[in-house]
This record gives sequence, C-alpha cells and structure tokens, in this order.
Amino acid sequence: MPHGPPDQRFVYLSDVLPTALQSVAYADIPEGGTVTVFGLGPVGDMARRCR
Repeated sequence: MPHGPPDQRFVYLSDVLPTALQSVAYADIPEGGTVTVFGLGPVGDMARRCR
C-alpha cells in the first residue's frame, strides 16, 4: 500500500470487493437482467456497484 491514506480505506479492496464480485458471478445475471439484493450492507452495496 502506498504511504499516506489510512489502511481502513483499503479494506473494501481486500475483503468486500472480491466477495461482491464472486456473488455477482454466482448469480449469473443475464445482460439487461434484474436482481434484488437483500441486506444491502457493504457486500450488497458493492455487488450492486459491480454489475
């Protein structure tokens, strides 16, 4: 990590982002498809942004 920003700013890159990407891949949402995310916490929010 570059020196400067606190480590907490990068937590999403190492934990939440890979989990969200994998959940979107498992959902196999077709192009133009719709999905509902229940429990829109950090992982759900990131999954929404990944699609």
